Amino acid sequence: MEETTSATATEAVVTRYWRSVRLWTLLGLLVWFGVTFGVSWWAPVLDAWRIGRMPAGYWWATQGAIGVYLLIIVVHGRIMDRLERQDAAGSDQP
Repeated sequence: MEETTSATATEAVVTRYWRSVRLWTLLGLLVWFGVTFGVSWWAPVLDAWRIGRMPAGYWWATQGAIGVYLLIIVVHGRIMDRLERQDAAGSDQP
C-alpha cells in the first residue's frame, strides 16, 4: 500500500512539473508571437516617432525585437532551471 502512495505522489510531482513547463513555454511563445507580428503590424504607427534618425518601427523591428528574444531565452532558461531543481528536490523525498 505504501508503494502506491509513493507512486501517486511521484506522479503528482511529475504532472505538476510538466504542467509548469508547458505553461511557461506557451507564455514564451505568446510573447515571441506578439513581438514578431505585433511590431510588423504596428510599424506604420510606430514610424510616427523617431529614435535618433531612424523611425521607431524600424528600430523596434531590428533592435528591440532581438533584445526581447534574448530576454525570452534568458528568462525561460532560469525558470526551467528552477523548475528542474524543484522537481529533483520533490522526487528525492519518499
